Amino acid sequence: KNKMNILMPLDPQGKGSWIGVTRDSIACILNHRGKEDSNSSRGQLLFKLLTNQITVDHLENRSKDYNSFHLIYLNKKNKNYCEYIWDGKYFKYKSINSNLNIWSSNTVYNQLEIKNKLDFFNLKCTKKTDCVGFMNFHLNSKNIKNEKVIKTTSITQVLHDDSIEMHYNDLVKNKNYHLKL
Repeated sequence: KNKMNILMPLDPQGKGSWIGVTRDSIACILNHRGKEDSNSSRGQLLFKLLTNQITVDHLENRSKDYNSFHLIYLNKKNKNYCEYIWDGKYFKYKSINSNLNIWSSNTVYNQLEIKNKLDFFNLKCTKKTDCVGFMNFHLNSKNIKNEKVIKTTSITQVLHDDSIEMHYNDLVKNKNYHLKL
């Protein structure tokens, strides 16, 4: 309908995605503690945002239809770099001011694990770290969940510069994909 080019891994269950990129924007949605009684896929929310079916101006009203989330939205065209957090009760908005960030789902990691991951990130990565260095950081065994209940199944990296690329590492099938927009 909108005839937009989007790169995103597709969640076969929810028919949405946790990360996606267009010519103008990058969006990533993480599960967040709070509301868990909706049947609407958070990944569909991300898809609707990337295809302009929902705008960030209407995100707060539309968030009530979804389970809790932490959305990172970077729009290069409008220079809009923000985090949106819906916990089921409150909707929070925060500008992203730093060029180097890491986010973790608080449904997967406890506060100590999130702090340790951030400390490890700050130790290993700087503004001079290249895309291979960032990928190696994520592939480090300290960053891979491999427990009975929770496992890291993939790692997705987006490069959005002169070219737009997505690197998708499927850790279950042991396959790597490199796509360009």
